Amino acid sequence: MGDIPAYRVRVHPPLGWATKEDVVRLEAQEGILCELEYGVLVEKPMGWYKSLLAALIIGKLLNYIEKNDLGQVLGESGSLEILPGVVKIPDVSFISWARFPDQSLPRRPIPSLVPDLAVEILSETNTKREMDAKLKRYFESGVRMVWYIDPSTRSAVNYLDADSQKPKVL
Repeated sequence: MGDIPAYRVRVHPPLGWATKEDVVRLEAQEGILCELEYGVLVEKPMGWYKSLLAALIIGKLLNYIEKNDLGQVLGESGSLEILPGVVKIPDVSFISWARFPDQSLPRRPIPSLVPDLAVEILSETNTKREMDAKLKRYFESGVRMVWYIDPSTRSAVNYLDADSQKPKVL
């Protein structure tokens, strides 16, 4: 699972048995955001500073995307089933109209949609192995671009594929 700290891994339901419905239930009943992979729920690190950065990025993206009617932007609770049984929650995501069936917005709590852009704002509990695995999963699902924003170094890295040896530093 990428050296994820044990306290972020939920053991109820038992490891390997969690479903998308458990993701929805935990958010509704406990206000906890979890990603799902291999039947395992992993709590999404949250915090006010990550939220602030996400809001700033969303504002800039929305300005351009709405002006050009390109699609939709989601925030830090925008859960997406990017592959069967794999739910990710980018801190910011952009989904072009071409990826929406009939350009209509789904009403399900966790739609099966793959973003064009996934933005992850790193926290102290994210490990390199965790983020490398997430990067591979994003590109495996069809994500076109991933940004990793690192508040501790005040840097951003742009990935165009999971095997980028030299990602572009923004």
